Amino acid sequence: MGTRVFSSFVNYLGEGDRETSSATFRSLTRNARKIHNRKLCRKRRMLFFLAKNKLCPLSQKEIMQWQNNKYHNSLDLRMDAWFALDPYYLRNLGLNKKLSPHELGRVLFHFTQRRGKIMNAVQDAGNAKVLLQGFPSVNRVGITQTQNNLKDQYLGEYLYSILPKKGLPYDYKVERVRNRYLSRSMCLNELDAILTNQKKYHDLVTDSFINKLIGDNNTDGLLYFQRPAQYRKNGRIRTDCPFEETKRRLLKSHPLHEWYLLYCWVDSIRLYGKKLNARQRETALKIALQFSSFMFKKVRVALKVDDAFAFNYEDSARVFLSHTLVQLYRTSAFGNKFQSLSELEQHELWHDLHFYTDKKMLKERL
Repeated sequence: MGTRVFSSFVNYLGEGDRETSSATFRSLTRNARKIHNRKLCRKRRMLFFLAKNKLCPLSQKEIMQWQNNKYHNSLDLRMDAWFALDPYYLRNLGLNKKLSPHELGRVLFHFTQRRGKIMNAVQDAGNAKVLLQGFPSVNRVGITQTQNNLKDQYLGEYLYSILPKKGLPYDYKVERVRNRYLSRSMCLNELDAILTNQKKYHDLVTDSFINKLIGDNNTDGLLYFQRPAQYRKNGRIRTDCPFEETKRRLLKSHPLHEWYLLYCWVDSIRLYGKKLNARQRETALKIALQFSSFMFKKVRVALKVDDAFAFNYEDSARVFLSHTLVQLYRTSAFGNKFQSLSELEQHELWHDLHFYTDKKMLKERL
């Protein structure tokens, strides 16, 4: 008859913190694959941009040939010679002296590879602590130590100063150049200084050129492009609105969508088989705007109804309706002032809170 073997739904079953689900392992593998693919695409776009501006040994057409050709040829030799240029030496040199076009291109491509971490985007306190303090078990230096060592130097100057000298044996006690966490601000400050200096020598380096590299807010340029997340609704990517086919669906956190859910919920409540009157509806709405999640018993108590079976909802029924509105109506946020805002002002406020990734910029905006 034979047997059927089912794989375990968890890895390291019963081993405490090591215990993880099989879905977690698949997610980590999928995320690693996505990150690798996005890095590859970003580097390819940067290479085409450098080739277009003659900052790379190859033309755009030759770049495509070089990427598709698996065999060593003259294109490989030219690119290998370009990649062999020491980027740390060139970064240090470019702060005060002139770089050749190919040397400037090598520096820009190196910034594409070593972009630094956006600390404002790190929400987990544990991860932020590791980034700031380092990882001692693998001798990885944290951001705080690197910042303290910089003093009045730029990042490239400091890294070049600790780079092992050519011809000397490697000393394992010496601090490594690459085994460290870096912040995005360090790289941006150095890049700005390099491009400002190279403006004197290259007509190519203009404001529009710099804007294409960095972007308006340091997230939409070629160097620091940050792919926005895919917002999903009901397990799928946002689709068209079922009521207005020419428009997209609202996100679940949008105030209009939450008001729609609130009114649908209030309209569904039945007291002894009848709908609530205007005063009762207002009371139920007040309860819903005070709590992101609550038991229906709170509504029954607020309406002063003693009979637990008078409503079509049980006391233990948990209600999830308006997390965004509850947070915005808090006295520590906007309080009743939010209700006096127009529909357009509420939309703009929600839009800023939802899409801004830089807390400092968001604070200035508000």
